[in-house]
Amino acid sequence: LYAGDFANGGVASITDTRLGAVFNNMGSDFNFYISNIVTGAKTRSPSINWSEIQKPLTTLELIASTDVYALGAVINTSGFTTSGDSGGGSWVQNGVTGQTESQSPSQLVDALLNDASGNQWVLVPIDNAPEAGISIESLGGLGDNFTDILLPFNAWEASSSVILQFGAGDFVSSGELRVRTKFKKMVGSGRKATVIRSQKTSGNAIKFAPAAPTVGVEFLTDCGLSDMSLTFTNSANTAVGLYLEQCSTFEFSRASINFTQRCLVVAGGQGSQFSNFVLASAGSTGATIASAGVMEFIPALMSDGVSYQTPYTCAIVNFSIGGAFLSESLIYIAACDGLNFSGAYLGGALTNTVNFNVNSVG
Repeated sequence: LYAGDFANGGVASITDTRLGAVFNNMGSDFNFYISNIVTGAKTRSPSINWSEIQKPLTTLELIASTDVYALGAVINTSGFTTSGDSGGGSWVQNGVTGQTESQSPSQLVDALLNDASGNQWVLVPIDNAPEAGISIESLGGLGDNFTDILLPFNAWEASSSVILQFGAGDFVSSGELRVRTKFKKMVGSGRKATVIRSQKTSGNAIKFAPAAPTVGVEFLTDCGLSDMSLTFTNSANTAVGLYLEQCSTFEFSRASINFTQRCLVVAGGQGSQFSNFVLASAGSTGATIASAGVMEFIPALMSDGVSYQTPYTCAIVNFSIGGAFLSESLIYIAACDGLNFSGAYLGGALTNTVNFNVNSVG
């Protein structure tokens, strides 16, 4: 039985303490309210619909549900696909009706769902605090080393939620995880607990950049990634682990990246901080890459054939780079202004530990 607070509507006495008998003895004169029931905080007076006292719904069951709920009803799902799969969340009906029936967050590309009656529900931020964000699992991105998190991730990126939290687990992505919106942050449960495994073999595993990076475009400000590890599923790849384009005051901390060639690329931007991180590699089947680094600082838009805006006033502290890399340098600097390094361990360079190949850019 899943119920909440009861208000006595006037029954003088009930002698039988068995729950079923208690309800039967209440009769039609007893007005009572069930709050926080798993099917939506419905109010029933003077009688109860026994079908509503049931096991908690999963999110997929809510999506398939044709039950009618009041505006503002909240359902706490017990999982996304199955109960206990860590994908549960709090969903509140927002009053929007007449929507395409049975649509998941991935289909709607937002932290929303539509039930089978066309009513819309919005995911409630963790602890009802917007700054706490929402979890990737509650959007359907489970850390089971199988489920693709790409579409659930895109749903978060398009939502108003600032922080995307990852629980412990192995999260697989088939494509680039792309952040285009200011203030967005990815937060894991610890470098050894949360692992993102990218299936990308070229391009970028994760990229933070304005929607359309161009000369003179406004920076992508106050984003971040922390408390997780990023690695690959196929060693025969040329993908970049984390690519930051025109980012301002980005925070990268308590994280690790294990990629075959280029782990972290900073293209332009300003005022970012990189602390307490590890860049490592177990090697791959490719050839050595010249003029490349495990960690790179390059002009913005360099990948598009344009050299614009130097990375400047960045702090890189308490970090380690080492492993069987294919990039010829551990740190490759093609443009910089005010990079401050401290507390570093650098080992295993193929050719250069640090390669300063700085050209003057705007």
